[in-house]
Amino acid sequence: MKKAIIVGATGFIGSWLLDELLQNQVEVTVLKRPSEKFHRKIEEDRIKVIEYESGKILDCRNKLDSQYDTFYYIAWKGVAPEIKNDIRSQLDNISYTVDAFYLCNYLNCNFFITPGSTAEYRKNQSFINETSLPHVTDLYGATKVAVHYILQGLSLQLNQKFIWAIIPSAYGERRIDNNIITYSIRTLLNKERPVYGPLNQIWDCVYMKDVANALYLMGKHGKKSRIYGIGSGSPRLLYNYITEIRDFIDPSLPLGIGELPSDGKRPTCGCLDIAPLVTDTGYQPSFSFEEGIQRTIRYFKEQG
Repeated sequence: MKKAIIVGATGFIGSWLLDELLQNQVEVTVLKRPSEKFHRKIEEDRIKVIEYESGKILDCRNKLDSQYDTFYYIAWKGVAPEIKNDIRSQLDNISYTVDAFYLCNYLNCNFFITPGSTAEYRKNQSFINETSLPHVTDLYGATKVAVHYILQGLSLQLNQKFIWAIIPSAYGERRIDNNIITYSIRTLLNKERPVYGPLNQIWDCVYMKDVANALYLMGKHGKKSRIYGIGSGSPRLLYNYITEIRDFIDPSLPLGIGELPSDGKRPTCGCLDIAPLVTDTGYQPSFSFEEGIQRTIRYFKEQG
């Protein structure tokens, strides 16, 4: 892979992917809206930035050549817990993703790669793989499922290869939304008491550097129409993740585990079968949770 496009490089996942591609000597064109702040220093000729108005990404057709290998669409909005059920945002996600897919096809890119989510499989009781059936509990998960099936149909019509990359609970520096890892770190650093449900789900928290590497390898070695799960290779109870975060910050701080009501349902499994990704691309996780979470805690300490 020599040249790639990223839509969403100003966000958490996209910024890490941009770093990963540059480290692997890939030339990157970033497509962004004028309102999105891009703080990266333009590194010689390896980053090109093109702006487009919201909802009008197809206008970029005359600004791009057809020499790109991979098109990464990471610009999903409405992921944070407080806005994932906003219907207008989620409907916009469908049309925006479809337009990006058409742009990818117009440019003759080898692959269109976009992330799925474990939110598509909320009742799953074992490792998620290509045979797992979707079940959703919020609009975010429902929209992800809808987009996945739409892209499958379009890929057949347009003969455009695409990859659905399912990302579990990714954490790391620069994540600013209120997911459970960020919430726990911020609350404990403030010497406050975080509250949770029972935390008896089996989960897989993956350091963002490993996620970015997996996305890069998909673009380089991935197979068409695959669903690739990304993981750390070391899933554990969510309870263990949270207590370990607390212990790294201050073992004496209290945790309100079990203080939020349980829905009475069997705990789900938020883990992914990474065997296809390993076999096809050679992906191997490099960061243990201990190493990744200490880097993340240090980042939040430095940010105040």
